Amino acid sequence: MTTIQEYLNKKGKDAKSVYIDDDDDFLKAVDTLDLSEFKQVEKISIDGWGSPFFKKINLKGCQELKELLLTNNGLTDLNFLTELPKPEKLTTLKIGHRIPDLDLTIFERFVNLEKLSIKDDTSWMTSSEFVNNTKSLKKLTKLRELNGNPTII
Repeated sequence: MTTIQEYLNKKGKDAKSVYIDDDDDFLKAVDTLDLSEFKQVEKISIDGWGSPFFKKINLKGCQELKELLLTNNGLTDLNFLTELPKPEKLTTLKIGHRIPDLDLTIFERFVNLEKLSIKDDTSWMTSSEFVNNTKSLKKLTKLRELNGNPTII
């Protein structure tokens, strides 16, 4: 069985976009998905519905990344976001999975972010905690769309 890493490497590291969804369930998961050599990628969309493809992701070399959509994967933290080489290029960010103890200040460096969506199947903070936490997003002056769990927004 081919791993998601092998599959993406064969598609080419010079790709402008990376797209994987649950129809690609023939792919074997990896602990860490390394896309650091995909230097020209502008959009990454990986939806592991039913079968998470990875627990960690390395995007250190993604110089041109504008859209990042990672849903239904095994992510347990968002530390990889602090390593993006050009955070000012990111305009769309959608994270969907269980992220315990999420602190929204991690998004402050994405000054050109227009769309932010953070969802999972658990209620990770109360309504008042979420409202207080969203105050840290005030630096995101271009933010037009903010989505979260329906139970907390």
